[in-house]
Amino acid sequence: ESGHPLPDQASLLAGRQLVQFLQEAPAAAHFLFLLSGGASSLVEVLPEGIGLDELCRANRWLLAAGFSIQVINQIRKRLSCIKGGRLVRHLSGRPTVALLISDVIGDDPGHIGSGLLVPDPALLSLPGDLPDWLLQLLREVPIAPPDNAAGFDCITTAIIATLGDAQRAAVDFAQGLGYRVQPTTGYLHGDSIQVGRRLAEMLLQGP
Repeated sequence: ESGHPLPDQASLLAGRQLVQFLQEAPAAAHFLFLLSGGASSLVEVLPEGIGLDELCRANRWLLAAGFSIQVINQIRKRLSCIKGGRLVRHLSGRPTVALLISDVIGDDPGHIGSGLLVPDPALLSLPGDLPDWLLQLLREVPIAPPDNAAGFDCITTAIIATLGDAQRAAVDFAQGLGYRVQPTTGYLHGDSIQVGRRLAEMLLQGP
């Protein structure tokens, strides 16, 4: 078990064990990945020049900056040796099935767990409004996008559950207990304090 929402030493250990497992697997092996939101923090392999302290500082700032998860993951991918599809090189073309549980708007596999097995052609783009220390950190560890595009041909990806599925299951369960349910539409996003206020107002004004 490793750290979330901030990675910890166990996250780095999980990353090393994952890469070692793939490297030592037989040439005829077939892989099954079960990936969900949270994997961005739970498993990591850092490039040279970055330590856990720098990674946690970057993640702590990103989580507090109010960026969308898509923007946050663009930075995370730049600071990783396995995100943004870079884990694929360790598959060595062996057949792989990836089943994903999505917690992101749009259910884009490239943003679930920072896209361990999904190529990211926009990896080198950066959002504005980054602090100087984070820009310097990104410049010190230039990471190119995966160059083995053919390596992704061995991967079959399917999303097996989404936030919408979770909401419907909660609604059905609550109604089964006799509660009157008023589902919301759309996704909650933005500043958590402002979102909390909107939820409170909705409850106060609702039936």
